[in-house]
Amino acid sequence: MDDTTLRVTATPSSGGGLVIAVEGYLDEEGGSTLAREAGAIPAVDHRRICIDLAAVTLFTCSGARRLIAVLDELNTLGCRVDLQGVHHPLQRLLDLAA
Repeated sequence: MDDTTLRVTATPSSGGGLVIAVEGYLDEEGGSTLAREAGAIPAVDHRRICIDLAAVTLFTCSGARRLIAVLDELNTLGCRVDLQGVHHPLQRLLDLAA
C-alpha cells in the first residue's frame, strides 16, 4: 500500500453486523474512498456497523468532514454506527462536530 492511500475493508462481524476497517491517510481522497465504500454497503443487511479507525495514520480536515458525512448518511439510513480505535486528535474534532 502506498503511504498516502486509504484502504477500506468490510468484513461481517460475529454479532451479525459489519466491521469497516480503515487504514492509511484520511484526507480528501481517502475520505472519498471511505464514502464510496460505505455507500456500497447494503444497509438493509447491516444495521450495526463498526468503523475501526485504529490504522488511520494521518487525517486532514477534509477527510474528517467526509467521515462525518458518512456517519450522518449511515445514521439516516437507520444504521447504528460505532467508532473504534479513534486517535485522540481525531476524536476531539469529532466531539466538536457533534
